[in-house]
Amino acid sequence: MAKQVHLQHSVEINAPAAAVFALVSDHENTPNFVDAVKQVTLLREGQPRNGLGAIRDVRFRPLLWQGVQEEIVFWDAPHGYHYRILSGFAGLAQHLGQWRIDVTASGCRVTWDIVVDYRPNHPAALLAGVFDKAFTAVMQQALAKLKVLAES
Repeated sequence: MAKQVHLQHSVEINAPAAAVFALVSDHENTPNFVDAVKQVTLLREGQPRNGLGAIRDVRFRPLLWQGVQEEIVFWDAPHGYHYRILSGFAGLAQHLGQWRIDVTASGCRVTWDIVVDYRPNHPAALLAGVFDKAFTAVMQQALAKLKVLAES
């Protein structure tokens, strides 16, 4: 049986949901607020360009982190989108990431939610706790930086 991990972080942002969605859905500019991401390249356009069906190649700064290819599998502008990893992460059975933007009285609440299923008995599953802790820190830093970017 696969080992499942759920990572989630949220932040309140004093900016319109549509403006925040524009930032988080501009895949190629992800390095502007996710420091661990070195580069994102759109391999296939979706509907709209960065939307449903888009495939992006994500390269990371940490040396031991493998690059991944992700597909946008759900798109609901300006409320959020979901993506799944297609390839590049050894030991992964499944990975579903979600960006959700909920309107609040003062702007919006942004939630980055990831569910990861590691393959059983794969060496990567043994390091899952270390990676999950590191990626939780990435999520916290990214949402803090997104808040500053969106509110400026």
